[in-house]
Amino acid sequence: MIDRADRTDRTDRTDVRDREARASVPFNKPFASFWMAGFEGADHIDLHGQPLDMAAVTGHAAQFDADYQRAAALGLRTVRESVGWRVCAPDGHRRLDFSRLLRAADAAQAHGVQVLWSLMHYGTPPDVRVTDADFADRFADFAAAAARQLRNRTGLPAIYNPINEIGFLAWAMASQSTIGGDCSERDGYVVKSRLVQAALRGIAAIRAEDSGARFIHIEPLIHVVAPADQPELAQAAAEFCAYQWQVWDMLTGRVAPELGGTPAAMDWIGVNHYHDAQWEINTGVRLDWHSGDARRRPFGSLLAEAWQRYSVPLVVA
Repeated sequence: MIDRADRTDRTDRTDVRDREARASVPFNKPFASFWMAGFEGADHIDLHGQPLDMAAVTGHAAQFDADYQRAAALGLRTVRESVGWRVCAPDGHRRLDFSRLLRAADAAQAHGVQVLWSLMHYGTPPDVRVTDADFADRFADFAAAAARQLRNRTGLPAIYNPINEIGFLAWAMASQSTIGGDCSERDGYVVKSRLVQAALRGIAAIRAEDSGARFIHIEPLIHVVAPADQPELAQAAAEFCAYQWQVWDMLTGRVAPELGGTPAAMDWIGVNHYHDAQWEINTGVRLDWHSGDARRRPFGSLLAEAWQRYSVPLVVA
């Protein structure tokens, strides 16, 4: 985690009560532990039409108390947990069941564990599609309902990751490679914009319920290069690599300001970096970490670029 103890408020928040509530989650030491735990929570419909519920598959959903107890015993007092929009509404958006969320919240409180809540981990209820005109409004309704449940239960401000890995999700839906969707590759930017708009609407809805809530937006970091025998593709590789910044740029209003982005929407950046997150453009050949390929960038270099671009506290998520 990279943070700045002297970070000043960049936003135009003027409500005194909001400032007082936010002071309970200080920027210079916002998390209960430096090392974090995380529990897999993807809940989308896969390409074979099978609904996933990874928290149930791993057994985590049945043993929140034991899992949080073990995490706390290891000094892992901050964890990432997925609420799961589809899991909360298996029969449709209008019927929400937050029983699992509340069991997790109770177990976390019992063991002194702080939770970073991901509201949408790829999945949507059966009557909601990202391409729907009212998608952002529906997500905002869900976000408000979840925040209301947590605020009523704990009485404490919470930290939210509204939609997990927006950039990856948009690519996965458009490419049809991982997550089923009714859009094509050319729709990737449109899907990304809709997801960002929904996240921003969700933030506003959550703040109406919990003025002290804060927000972390988690995206993968990547590095793309030209094949060794095709140096003329270097520019195309650089352009593709730059796509990784689009979500954060939209959320902060640097790009597509009509979506409503603002620096106030992003309290922290969360970055993910996968073993196969560096590759050649066109060929897809991976720059494996163990291969010694000189074109591979060190993780620290990727982190530094993200920090320099946004100067926002940074978490390896």
